[in-house]
Amino acid sequence: MISLSLSAVEFNSYTSSMNTEALTPHSALLTLWADKTKYPNRKRLSIPLVQGMGFVSGRYNSLQPKFDSNILIRSFQYMGPIYGGNGATRYKWRVILEDGKEWRIYAVSNSGTPALNLKLVNNTRIQATGLFSGVVQVSCILYMLSSLLIGRLPNSPTLL
Repeated sequence: MISLSLSAVEFNSYTSSMNTEALTPHSALLTLWADKTKYPNRKRLSIPLVQGMGFVSGRYNSLQPKFDSNILIRSFQYMGPIYGGNGATRYKWRVILEDGKEWRIYAVSNSGTPALNLKLVNNTRIQATGLFSGVVQVSCILYMLSSLLIGRLPNSPTLL
C-alpha cells in the first residue's frame, strides 16, 4: 500500500519518461519528465534518493503537483506558513490517512514564483491548483522536519 506518493498531473504513460543519474552506492538522483522531447529544460520532477532518508523531497519545475494515496485520506488541513531560515516562506499541510498515520507536506517555492496551493480532490488525491516550481517534502509524523530542513534537498549523506 502506498501511503502518499509524489507525482504531477502532467505525467502519463505516453510521453513521460524517467532517468537516474549521479549514482553512488548510497544515493541517486531520479528525474521524471512530463515530456523530455517537448520540454527539455522544464516540466520535470527531480527526487534525490538517499539510503536511510526519513522524508522524501522533490524539486518541481513548472508542474502541477499531485499526491495520491492507496489508503483513503481521512482529513487534509492547511497549517499555514513557517517563517525563518534563509528568509523563504515555507508552507505546511497536515494529512491524516484512514490507517491513522499522520503526514506533513511542506513546500517552498522558487524565488519569484507563486506559492503552492493544494486542495483535496477526493479521498485518494490531493492536488495543486496550478503550476508550481520549488521544493516539496513529504514526511510521516514520526520524521517531522525541523523548519531548518524544509526546502533543503539531500545529496548523498549531506544536505544542499
